[in-house]
Amino acid sequence: MNTIQTGWDPLVKFCLPTQLQQWIQLYKAHMGEKAIVKQVPITEENLQRIRELSEIIPIRRRYRGPRSRGFCRECHRANAQRVSVYHR
Repeated sequence: MNTIQTGWDPLVKFCLPTQLQQWIQLYKAHMGEKAIVKQVPITEENLQRIRELSEIIPIRRRYRGPRSRGFCRECHRANAQRVSVYHR
């Protein structure tokens, strides 16, 4: 029995538009993580997909980018290179 609570209902995922389902498969998080998608490059197309997803389910975005000594951590949106999306 899977006891990990991700907040991501399988029925909701199944009912998403096909384009969003395919996009999520490209960047999906590993099993057991709370993120819906991780390490998504910030492009106009990806930002549009995130906006579409936010209209269907409540989400939280975490921006990632260079912080210090080459490590990629949370940062301000203006400096971000990637974004991770979590169910709110």
